[in-house]
Amino acid sequence: MLSLFRDEHAYRGCYHIEQTVSFFDGQLAIAKSESKRYYLQAVLLRKPASSWAIQQYRSLNHPLVIPCEEVFADKNYLVLVRPYEPIHPLYEAVAEQRDESQLIEWTKQLLDLAKKLKEKSLPMYLLPDPRNIGLNQHHQLRVLFCGIEQITSPQPPMSWGTFLFSALSGEFPDAPLKRLPRGFSASRPMIRLIEKTLGEKSFNQILEQIDQFEKRKENQGSGTLFSRWFSGSEPTGVKSPPPVPPMPATKQIESSGSQTLPPAESEMVLEEEPLQQDYAEQLRLQYELLRHEQLEQQRLEMEQQIRQMQEMLAQQQRELEKLQQEQRNKLKAKPSQALQVDSPPEKEQEREEEQEKTTEKQKRAKLEKKKRPTNEKAPAEQEAQILPESETPDAKADSSETSHSSADDKERASEELKRLKQEWTEWKAREHERLEKEREQRRAVEKELRQKLEALKKERLEWERQEKEKQDLKQKEYEQRKQALLQQLGLATEESGPSTGTKPRKKKRNAKQANSHSTEEHKE
Repeated sequence: MLSLFRDEHAYRGCYHIEQTVSFFDGQLAIAKSESKRYYLQAVLLRKPASSWAIQQYRSLNHPLVIPCEEVFADKNYLVLVRPYEPIHPLYEAVAEQRDESQLIEWTKQLLDLAKKLKEKSLPMYLLPDPRNIGLNQHHQLRVLFCGIEQITSPQPPMSWGTFLFSALSGEFPDAPLKRLPRGFSASRPMIRLIEKTLGEKSFNQILEQIDQFEKRKENQGSGTLFSRWFSGSEPTGVKSPPPVPPMPATKQIESSGSQTLPPAESEMVLEEEPLQQDYAEQLRLQYELLRHEQLEQQRLEMEQQIRQMQEMLAQQQRELEKLQQEQRNKLKAKPSQALQVDSPPEKEQEREEEQEKTTEKQKRAKLEKKKRPTNEKAPAEQEAQILPESETPDAKADSSETSHSSADDKERASEELKRLKQEWTEWKAREHERLEKEREQRRAVEKELRQKLEALKKERLEWERQEKEKQDLKQKEYEQRKQALLQQLGLATEESGPSTGTKPRKKKRNAKQANSHSTEEHKE
């Protein structure tokens, strides 16, 4: 942790540091400037603070919060300057007084402050830690640090139940409590209140639990029916029975032996039922807390896994883009080599043949120069002798250096060419694999679609066959009914035929008409 304040040093040249202590994720110092004393607090930032956040700190005005006179942004910290006033730590004041009602009254004031901070334009939070809260000389609450959500650190690690536990016990756990430790001493209503507010974050729910605590306290103060019976005081308006005359010792012993329950045992029996209820309530609360913790842990694990997967995907994407960009840059920087790599093997062979021809021509030219007569070499030798002796070694050195550099350039170019060829072949292989995979996937999809299409065709054929069978059955039923009707009509004509010669013809005509009507109805 970076230390901004050091004892006996001046911060920003005007605040002379008298004493420093570590304060959560930062530092707290007492400094002096122009005969005035100040609190300097260095608050660690989770991200840079905007001018709006700094202005909100300067304009923060609440009777419980020590106001900020100046705010500085220094590296990864925000330095808050407040006027100094002696503050007595809250947990020490609670240990001295041991007054639970007073602690609850202070807690209600702090809850009201936390609600108002939450309603700011940039939502703020109160750090519910007894080390962050104290009392001034007038026995009034004073709060040192209030943070801005998503900007300052630390975020509030304590729940309000843990705050009450720390204020009463003077112990400060590193993480919010999930259950009360053994050996913690407090009244039963206070223990119940702390247990119900350990995992609670809603201000309204906490205030409801505090109201229930106050009602229980009032009931304990006024006393119940059983407490009146076993206490020495009598309710007003009720006359006490006359005193019983004292019995002899023997009778007292006999009567004491005949008593079924002494007063203490009767009180235990009467209080047994509420104790069992309290125990059942504690078990239920512990189960709810454990269940809530398990669900919260599972949710956090799932969110962490999702974040890790997203980070891995983003990193792979960045690496892929980087490789593609490098490949493009290399191809742009050396277009000739890229053309050589992109060219097919036939063109490469032609280039190699041309290079071999040029080398052979150069060799022939050198041999011809060697075979020429010495007369031709004489002028050149004379010219070389005319030159000063100091220049000839330099020329030889330059020629040797140029030859070496050209050879090195050729080697580098050949190595670069080989590397580019290798990269090109690897890229081709990867592209080939990718295309093959896509083809396989396409084939699998086409195969699945063909199977679905065949299944649909089979269903269609089955449906047509069933429809045809239904039509055939209907046709057969219709024929059977038709035959039955014709038979009935034929019997009717036979019965009415012998009476007259004209009536049967009419009936036959009527039968034909009925038959024609039935066929028309069937067609429709």
